[in-house]
Amino acid sequence: MKTALSTFLSIYALCLTPTLGFAIEKHFYMLGGGGEPKGEKTIFDNDLKNIGSFSNNSDWKTTVSFNGGHGRTEDILASRFSKAINAGPFLEKSYNQMINEMITKIESGLLKDGDQLMLVINTHGARNTSKEKTHAIATAKSTANDLTNLSGAETVNLDNLETLANLAAAKGVKLAIMDMSCFSGNLLNIKNDKVCMISATGSKQFGYAGTFDLGLFSMTNTFSGKFFDLMKPGKNLEDIFLAAREKAWTADYPMISTKNGRLIDDLLYKMITPYLNYNDGQFNSFSNQYPSRSETFENTVCSQSKNYDQLKSLLVQYEQVDAVTDQLAKQNFKSLRESLEEYRQYQLNYEVSLRGQFQTEKEITSLLEKKYPDQKKIWKDIAPLDFLDNQDDSQLSVYKKLLSESKSEQSRKMWQSSIDSIILKKEMSESIKASLSDESRNKLKEYEKAFSKSDVTKKLAVNVASQAKKVYESLYRKEMSNSSPNPCRDFIL
Repeated sequence: MKTALSTFLSIYALCLTPTLGFAIEKHFYMLGGGGEPKGEKTIFDNDLKNIGSFSNNSDWKTTVSFNGGHGRTEDILASRFSKAINAGPFLEKSYNQMINEMITKIESGLLKDGDQLMLVINTHGARNTSKEKTHAIATAKSTANDLTNLSGAETVNLDNLETLANLAAAKGVKLAIMDMSCFSGNLLNIKNDKVCMISATGSKQFGYAGTFDLGLFSMTNTFSGKFFDLMKPGKNLEDIFLAAREKAWTADYPMISTKNGRLIDDLLYKMITPYLNYNDGQFNSFSNQYPSRSETFENTVCSQSKNYDQLKSLLVQYEQVDAVTDQLAKQNFKSLRESLEEYRQYQLNYEVSLRGQFQTEKEITSLLEKKYPDQKKIWKDIAPLDFLDNQDDSQLSVYKKLLSESKSEQSRKMWQSSIDSIILKKEMSESIKASLSDESRNKLKEYEKAFSKSDVTKKLAVNVASQAKKVYESLYRKEMSNSSPNPCRDFIL
């Protein structure tokens, strides 16, 4: 005869057995660290420490393929990913192996309905080209000489993530992909409303990594640094995204694939993009947005003006709507408008100086046509200002040395012809400079002055981005209470 206790224990055992049988699998892959120059460390080291701490202090089964050759970075991998499987350097081969491994886990049933799969990519990224749907990222043991197109680095594109996303969605596996590279908004070209995708920035902006020194300690102001620092067990990816986005102080535009995120991006992103461009000595996205030829300059200026008017009108409308119930939201919209106005004023002044440069170029071309019509083959394919700034002294020295060392009459004639051409170009350049009107000389000085001070655009762009982040959060959180669950909110660490 069963006692009350034995009956209770029998019922408890029946309840416990299936629960143990259906434990959720949680698999995490950390990939990246490519495109960095040789040395002991990489720009991604601080992020690696934070994400490693999450890995070591959680129940996620982690696989890491990161870096390849930087001593301090390898030390971080050894200490902060001590519980992880180290799949070796981040190469194209290892990247494809990791993606295929994730696909196999889903197809085999190792990862099944309700299980979680998380992929973080943290490396240098390139602008999207016509060759890929997403974009290319840099792999290890190669150095990116150009952080826009990753020339010099070995790369792999992320297009096969679409196959992974579609398979996970079909099998009910909860998949989250975080691309923390530059131009990572291109990840969201993959459309799948059952997968959580997060990017560190937009499709046309740089992303940021690293820390800045505050004496006794260092800290990060980047989205990826804030995001990884906030990754704690029990938190969901939507909340982490919003908190990290609001805290970052960089000229970027982080994106999330939720319905609310895509709606706000459709509303704001294209219009806000021109005000995230800046010059800083290394990158000149502010200046480069203007055409180098005067023929299309006014069209660009007109487009910029229309874009600004539309964005300002949109912000005023939202400010008026939110002002009824939310004074903080009203202030956020107002602050963004003010930061845009400050940027726009600088932009207008710069356009005046650039217009003056184009007018000067017309005078240079007119003088060349008048004074040197028979030498058109020398100057017709050179931009007028480039011709005026002709600096071939080093090349002239090389040709003179080659001439002195030449042993054949044919080679001496060739080098002498090259020398004569350079001397003629210098004479023409000096003659045109001397013939320029005072008005054109002043316009050139104004443009040179404007360009030399154009690094102020970085501060202006950062301010616009920071204020835009507050507006983004106001819009997003306003809709959260009315929105249904989404893959990022449902993805619990």
